[in-house]
Amino acid sequence: MTEHAENFATVFRTKQLSYLDCACEVLQEAGIPCEQMEETAGGTRPAMRIAESMNIPALSWSISVPKQFEERAKQVLSSLPFPSA
Repeated sequence: MTEHAENFATVFRTKQLSYLDCACEVLQEAGIPCEQMEETAGGTRPAMRIAESMNIPALSWSISVPKQFEERAKQVLSSLPFPSA
């Protein structure tokens, strides 16, 4: 298990980039640190927006938060008008 997997929890997953941005913004406004991750057939890595302009599509995106913020993040995200995939 990687250090990231041990210290972070995935709290949101989507195939819609606009949902990812909105969810991350809501978490940041709540004071919850978060990381956007890109999930492709090759694995998970930090999301890099430059890849979008190169036509390398992600299968989905996710948001990870430090484990101590997991429950609070899920609560904040539950108020969004769209589901996490």
